[in-house]
Amino acid sequence: MRIELNNRRNTAAFLVISLALALPYLWLVQQHYRAAASTTDLSLDGLQQAVHWEPANADYHDMLGRYYLFVAQDATQGAEHFQRAAQLDSHSSRYWLDLATAKGLLGDTSAQRAALENALRVDPKTPKTAWEVGNFFLVDGNVERALDSFKAVIQYDPVSVRPALDLCWRATHDVNMILAHAMPNELGPHLELLRLLYEQNQPEAAMIAWRALVGLNQPYKVTDAMPFVEYLIYQRHIADAQEVWSSMAKLSPSLRPATSDGNLIVNGNFDEDIIPGGFSWRLQPPALQSARVDDQEFHAGTASLALEFTGPAFADYGLSQLVPVKPNQLYELKVTAKSQEITAAEGPRLMVEDPKHTVIAKGNEWQGTHGWDEQSIMFTTPPGTQLVRVYIGRETGAGLIRGKLWVDEFRMYER
Repeated sequence: MRIELNNRRNTAAFLVISLALALPYLWLVQQHYRAAASTTDLSLDGLQQAVHWEPANADYHDMLGRYYLFVAQDATQGAEHFQRAAQLDSHSSRYWLDLATAKGLLGDTSAQRAALENALRVDPKTPKTAWEVGNFFLVDGNVERALDSFKAVIQYDPVSVRPALDLCWRATHDVNMILAHAMPNELGPHLELLRLLYEQNQPEAAMIAWRALVGLNQPYKVTDAMPFVEYLIYQRHIADAQEVWSSMAKLSPSLRPATSDGNLIVNGNFDEDIIPGGFSWRLQPPALQSARVDDQEFHAGTASLALEFTGPAFADYGLSQLVPVKPNQLYELKVTAKSQEITAAEGPRLMVEDPKHTVIAKGNEWQGTHGWDEQSIMFTTPPGTQLVRVYIGRETGAGLIRGKLWVDEFRMYER
């Protein structure tokens, strides 16, 4: 319908109608402005006025409830306003969490539980919500429900993964329960659980966590698992260390023997990158500074390891590898080497020692200049021995030494 405004009567009528339509909106704007202005100083009078001007605003009820709870120390009044806020907006987890806090202070456990369950229902993936709910169920004695809640914290808050796992472990000391209820199917949390357990010296639980990690079938960095192997070796859990190493070796050729004929030496041809630790090569001074992979001089494969002696005496050159063995078992250790102008009263040699640092086998000295030549050592492991250390060293370590030695084709076999 078109209204002609070409006379005073029509113009007046139009203005009256427009004003009538605008007044409710203006009134609402005024109410909202007055309510917002009342909350600026967060005083009790101001917050009460805000609720008076906008009684259907859930946020104002929650703010007033917080004042009563934290400032006035009146949990009853606080709970009333939190309840009203949750009724006005039941999809806000914050209102339910505030209500749960007030009900908890009032000792109303049933109402606290119901409020927390509502918070988790409307906001299941927010770590803060899950953390509060999990802690309540933990105190309430419902451990499985607590772990179910902590799962969201572990999955969605990287910063809180370790604290949440630590709390789960202290509450249960049951790695299977943690894996069943609190652990998402993600690599990161599994690695963190593994670290937590071996750092707390829990080898059996750590192995359960490791097997769960492997069961994910998700690739991981072998360097992330190397400290666990080191821990197992240190604790003399050699069979477990071998199990972990076997899984790691599937991901990296650097952790495998160069031959598949029963050879026990890892990366004995030095064709792969050296990843130190575990049952791989270990490099310590002086080898750490003076040994290098040489892809120009080798006997087999594509490289050898060049060792340079620059003068200082040593008993242990710092190149070694730990090898799992059986007690009372005969073994043959082989290496191919080439020397150049080695000058010393006592030359370097291939040596084998047991965990007590007792030398149980040694090869011939390398002296002077010689072409590639294979050296073999036969030895039997002492009773109870599960691990030997193969290394380059000298019997006494006395005297200066100069020259160069290339080593290649390390192999060790059960005989």
